[in-house]
Amino acid sequence: MIDFKPRLAAALIIAVCGMSVVPQVAPGADGDFFRDSIVADLHCDALFQLSRKDRKVKPGDLMCGPDRLAAGNVDAQVFVIWVPPDSADPKAVAADQVRAFRNVLLSRKGRLEQARTSEDVRRISSRGKIAAMLGLEGCTPLGGEPDALAEFASQGIVYVSLTWNETNDFGQGNSGRKPAGITARGRRLVELANSLRVIPDVSHASPSTFWGVMTTSTRPVIASHSNSASVFRHARNIDDAQLWAIAESGGLVGLNLFSRFISDTEPVASMADLLRHANHVKAVVGASHLAIGSDFDGARYFVAGLEDSSRMGNLAAALLEAGWSKADVQAVLGGNFLRVLDATASGEPSPSVTHMPAQVISVTTDHQGGPVWAVADSDTTTAWIPEGPGDHSVTISAEGPGVDRVSVCGASPGIAAVGYELSVQALCEGQPVGQSGMIAVGDAVRPFRLDLPELKDCRSPSVRLGLPIPKPDRVPARLSEVVLERRVR
Repeated sequence: MIDFKPRLAAALIIAVCGMSVVPQVAPGADGDFFRDSIVADLHCDALFQLSRKDRKVKPGDLMCGPDRLAAGNVDAQVFVIWVPPDSADPKAVAADQVRAFRNVLLSRKGRLEQARTSEDVRRISSRGKIAAMLGLEGCTPLGGEPDALAEFASQGIVYVSLTWNETNDFGQGNSGRKPAGITARGRRLVELANSLRVIPDVSHASPSTFWGVMTTSTRPVIASHSNSASVFRHARNIDDAQLWAIAESGGLVGLNLFSRFISDTEPVASMADLLRHANHVKAVVGASHLAIGSDFDGARYFVAGLEDSSRMGNLAAALLEAGWSKADVQAVLGGNFLRVLDATASGEPSPSVTHMPAQVISVTTDHQGGPVWAVADSDTTTAWIPEGPGDHSVTISAEGPGVDRVSVCGASPGIAAVGYELSVQALCEGQPVGQSGMIAVGDAVRPFRLDLPELKDCRSPSVRLGLPIPKPDRVPARLSEVVLERRVR
């Protein structure tokens, strides 16, 4: 039996809305598992629900209400301020949500206490309480003024995303109108967030806005509630190249538990569906860059067995049963988020993302041994080459200038790679430049890179990649992800 935290010792079954909320146990965890863990959820929409004018919502009605948080051993919950883009008075709507946070949630018999730092979280948790944090999802309340972020920072927000789904004065959301990308005001906002020690969040950003944030920020960046586009293609999910960049910044991705972003299973996704995302992110960037961003109270259908905060233990159990180590599970549950909070609060610059994918113009192949196809993905940034017999090469052409690096990996979701050497020839205006190089591609889903300085001034750069002839006793080499990258700083 789990040794529960102090706030759960008095009652293991709590009645909420006429239902029994039972603290979830993670099978296989020792008695100190939850006591030694910090469990954090990076995203829920409870404040919007509590401040609604069209119907009365009580804390007990919430998926992430105080009772359910306690039952699920959740130590820290980020409650986001989200204002619909078409609101007549965005500042008033945001103020209503801040009041709901302070006057409703924080006044609930002293069970929740506001936190801003990892030290706050640990202190509040050690006293048997729940650390409540604020985030700003989309910048509608800022009225297009970057400097207005300072007011929300003074209220204690720990992260900010430039957009929701829409395009605004700061950038383009994942389904927003063009012109795409981050604006000058958006870059200023990221710089202010860095100086105010507020974490930039790229969930809901369009791909071009995403890269604008990544290549502007000098601190860790998070995707607070997103999943893997390689596992399930959806505009709200992020691809492997984006995962690489988030990890390079020192940031993380919070697993979103909303079924629509996980699979096309109706009506709800399964735990196995969610684990495919978790396992892929782990394979791409490691368990140290994964967290939880449930999206509770922001949608209707969630993973079976993870319908509200009281069931967080089921996720821990599933990860342990899938063979994840105790240390990795504890990192995902909350340890990684605390690390990012610490890195942000320190004020020390993190490793900067210096490159972004170049715009792909064409992908061609001269394969002779059988059918091979190659396509650019929906953002025209990544080339995908399925496995095929025989030796073949692929040539990827992109917009220049600035391209000076190629990144590849040889595995895709659910399919392991084999190690091999890949020949690389840089071409400018179709003519070879420099010496042919080699990339030793390992059996991991991560970027294996080769610098191509001879291409940096070329306006029409291309890279020809040659796959080796497979040996009779070896699985054929395959190339699943290729990114031509251009330097932006």
